[in-house]
Amino acid sequence: YVPGPNAVDDPTVVLELLRSAGVGHLVSGGSADALESTVLPFVVDDEMTTLRAHFARANPHWRTLD
Repeated sequence: YVPGPNAVDDPTVVLELLRSAGVGHLVSGGSADALESTVLPFVVDDEMTTLRAHFARANPHWRTLD
């Protein structure tokens, strides 16, 4: 649910918001009782169909993902 005043329906505005943030949190279930979160740089393509992020090889979080 997104309250009306917070809704953004214009894809151009959504794309601008995504690109201006530049980073986001990737959150996963690291173990049965804990979540793991890593701040990563993100980029999105012009069609908003692909979101890419980058893990540093030294970051162990990527090894816990399928």
